[in-house]
Amino acid sequence: MQKPFIQPYIHRSNVDCACF
Repeated sequence: MQKPFIQPYIHRSNVDCACF
């Protein structure tokens, strides 16, 4: 998933794009 990391890894799958 390549989305704009707006918030700190919202979901476990979003950690790839927003691993802050």
